[in-house]
Amino acid sequence: FNMEPSYDFLHIYEGEDSNGPLIISLQGNQVPERIESSGNSLFLAFRSDASLGMSGFAIEYKGKFHLQVYGFFP
Repeated sequence: FNMEPSYDFLHIYEGEDSNGPLIISLQGNQVPERIESSGNSLFLAFRSDASLGMSGFAIEYKGKFHLQVYGFFP
């Protein structure tokens, strides 16, 4: 993360759009260790004033498949 503090923001919401709950709002050189969703989607919104060029950010994401089996299988 290398964004202009107080002018460039990355907002991360739970769900498919910005109407979902805001999980975190990042700016400057903030680097979260991990961001997890309790659902199956996240919405990312980047806002910039474009007055100062910085290198920006890179994101790595991983999906997690969780399987639960109920019942008795002989």
